[in-house]
Amino acid sequence: MDVRQLEVFLAVAEEQSFTRAAERLHLVQSAVSATIKSLESELGFALFSRGPRVVSLTGEGQGFLPAARAAVAAMEEAKDVAADYRGHVRGTVNLGILATSDSSEIRQALRAFRDSFPEVVVSARTSPSGTAGLLQGVLDGSLDVSIVVLPFPVPDDVEIAHLFSGEYVFAVGRDHPLAAVPVRERGVLDPAVLDGVEMLGMPRGFAMRRALDDQLAAWGMTPEIRMELTDVGTLAQCIADGLGAGLLPRAVADAHPELAVLDVDGLSANWSVGLATRRGRRPSAALRLLMEALRDATAPSAS
Repeated sequence: MDVRQLEVFLAVAEEQSFTRAAERLHLVQSAVSATIKSLESELGFALFSRGPRVVSLTGEGQGFLPAARAAVAAMEEAKDVAADYRGHVRGTVNLGILATSDSSEIRQALRAFRDSFPEVVVSARTSPSGTAGLLQGVLDGSLDVSIVVLPFPVPDDVEIAHLFSGEYVFAVGRDHPLAAVPVRERGVLDPAVLDGVEMLGMPRGFAMRRALDDQLAAWGMTPEIRMELTDVGTLAQCIADGLGAGLLPRAVADAHPELAVLDVDGLSANWSVGLATRRGRRPSAALRLLMEALRDATAPSAS
């Protein structure tokens, strides 16, 4: 058994596909299949159940997964220590990113980092379960660092470095009945106008959905979610098309010409973006430098 076999195993486990694992590792699929077959033969048990469309871990594979991750991580740490002594920045940083992020500062930081450290591979991945999935990736070691949206329950073993923050607003399409609701004398809407209104939102696991649920709960309401979307741009457009009301970052709502922002009394939903890492884990030089680049690019003085 060697580290390369374990790296292939981890790629297949994370991608749940021999084809995607081969693409990620820049190998042909037959090489990935042969490596897994050889590893299974050496271990004496099957690691994966092969279905027509998806590959899933067997019980034995699930049990083997943490040890494989630990072994690969130990080897990477040894390489990083050696590189640090040589003053040479190299390696791979597994970065969890937001499927909904449209931060130009983050994009610029990643571009600048690539230009400054071309021998570092930044493997960026999203999660279909939003912040919940990104935090889990940090916990289980499949991600070295994740860009996450808060507030959201953060496990004790994860620490957060704040990057930037903003506020949420409720928005509707300009032709939606709520856009014409009379306001109070001081110019804000009574939250009661939202009671029973069909809402669009993100699935559970996303911080924006949690903010929506928590805000409505604070007003004694239960959200009527009729459509769930994982992309903030698509969510904003569907709201603009009149499919329902929704909670959006103010910058997104203000920038959309077909949206009307509702000034709702008592709205207190805010968000922040941070870098999540596992507490106590020694960061490689590449990880430290990438986190510095992201912090510097999103600092108030940089915007």
